[in-house]
Amino acid sequence: MVEVAHVAVRMDCRFKHMFWRIAVNKGKKVVYVAVARKLLTVVWHLLVNGEFYVEEKFSKATVSARSKCVGSGVLTLDGMAAILKRAGYTVSANG
Repeated sequence: MVEVAHVAVRMDCRFKHMFWRIAVNKGKKVVYVAVARKLLTVVWHLLVNGEFYVEEKFSKATVSARSKCVGSGVLTLDGMAAILKRAGYTVSANG
């Protein structure tokens, strides 16, 4: 998870801002562990609740497009086919 934290800190996201906010008072190694712990908490929450991760600055339109295909956290075959069709693939049923 610490390796993931190193990558997340380089991205323009909330974890980068968290890193620099804490790095003022703590050493960088300590902050990487703190970011890794926060990432693990977020991933656990998303998996338990069956949600998608969305940054505040992004629109929720991308999530609503996915949520049409998802029923109670499980992606159905029709949902998968719809996603592939929107991506430009030809989908046919093999019966």
